[in-house]
Amino acid sequence: MGLKVDGPAKVGQDLVVEVTLADAQAVSGWGATVGFDPLQYEFVEAIAPEGDLLSSAGGTPLFLVHSETEGQVSLANALSGASSASGDGVLARVILRPKGEFEDAQVEIFDGVLFDPSRLVNPVSALLDIQPVPAEFALAQNY
Repeated sequence: MGLKVDGPAKVGQDLVVEVTLADAQAVSGWGATVGFDPLQYEFVEAIAPEGDLLSSAGGTPLFLVHSETEGQVSLANALSGASSASGDGVLARVILRPKGEFEDAQVEIFDGVLFDPSRLVNPVSALLDIQPVPAEFALAQNY
């Protein structure tokens, strides 16, 4: 399980962080708590994108979002029955809004787990460093 920024992290614009999974084998569910600095960001929403990894296995996964603690959002998604998915894909998108200007920031996954059809639990974690770029550039002529 990993994290990546969907597009550049631009100052003053919402940040879309994707929770991803690569080389998955027989995943029937997952859960993760995504942490971020509450002084730099506020949580806006989390979505399971159309065509996410679990949806590719058929059926309709149950996607849950819980955001009670500032600076954290807990996510979970699972297939019912003995269904499972394999491969690479996006599990969720977390949208964060900057609370003003910021330098570098970090987003992390802690308490991450993957479940297989036998209900075996596999713990995971990830860390993403974010380096914002200006939304606009200005060039001044030097004399």
